Amino acid sequence: MSNKGCNKITWLACGTIRLRLAKDQMYSVMKKMNAKDLWKKLEDKHMTKSIENRLSLKKKPFWFQYKEGISMSKHLNDFNNILADLLNLNVEVENKDKALLLLNSLSNEYEHLITTLLYRKEEIKFKDLSNTLVNNEYQKKD
Repeated sequence: MSNKGCNKITWLACGTIRLRLAKDQMYSVMKKMNAKDLWKKLEDKHMTKSIENRLSLKKKPFWFQYKEGISMSKHLNDFNNILADLLNLNVEVENKDKALLLLNSLSNEYEHLITTLLYRKEEIKFKDLSNTLVNNEYQKKD
């Protein structure tokens, strides 16, 4: 690729990243003209791998609770965002632990479903649990 083409792609990438930033975030990276440098600056600022950040993120899945009135899809999306944040810090949660954490986040309204899902099971898979929760919500709406 020519230098001109590479510069255009870098310029477009920087513009795209800047469009997604809040005003207070934008000021710290205004002078960065290279997408890689811009991204690195944002990553260093917002995704630090400090011990405090790691502790806070590791606590999140345990504190996470279903909020009455939101859709199960939104709840699952929020839960997956927490898992993604942990993954960004090189903390991987096992599939069976994801399922148990998700079950833990549900309100008493889902107690009967939790009992049914766990009855005579050695292990429950996160994917199966997610699908069951969404399907249960659809059935309730009908």
